[in-house]
Amino acid sequence: MIEAAEAEGIPIQKNEVLVEALMQVELTKEIPPQLYRAVAEILAFIYRLDKTKLRATRSSKHT
Repeated sequence: MIEAAEAEGIPIQKNEVLVEALMQVELTKEIPPQLYRAVAEILAFIYRLDKTKLRATRSSKHT
């Protein structure tokens, strides 16, 4: 899956410790408070990517 994403130019944030911790959480369960900060960091990473993509899209429309 990671190789396919990289081949498509999709940014990857690698954090084995976080992956391992999140894998312990059942899919239908709430994220435990001790993982809030880590999940917030992932959401911030996604937000920055979206913001960068939006700027690039706007910039290309004006050229």
